[in-house]
Amino acid sequence: LVPLLNACVKVKSKKFGKTGVTFTLENKSSIPIVLTKAPGSEGLWYPRYIVIPPFSTQSVKARPLLVDNKQPKFDQSLSEIVVNFKVDNFLGAPNKPIDFSVSVPCEW
Repeated sequence: LVPLLNACVKVKSKKFGKTGVTFTLENKSSIPIVLTKAPGSEGLWYPRYIVIPPFSTQSVKARPLLVDNKQPKFDQSLSEIVVNFKVDNFLGAPNKPIDFSVSVPCEW
């Protein structure tokens, strides 16, 4: 199912900023894509649950978690920001959603 998922969902654009990354996901299929935040991105804030309707796009913004109620910048030692999801309606085994990640290169 991973090749099918990769054919259905495309990353259209990626934009890096010091306080957040923005990327656009395109659903090229007739199936709604249901994404849930997955382990591995605990230091980032982004929507916990995203539904991309058929034949449409969805922009996602991820940023570092607040520290003392202030918005920090990304650590400059990072070479890329990785945002992890589980695809709830693509199961690789019973009750086991497929993993999907978006990697945005850092532009220091």
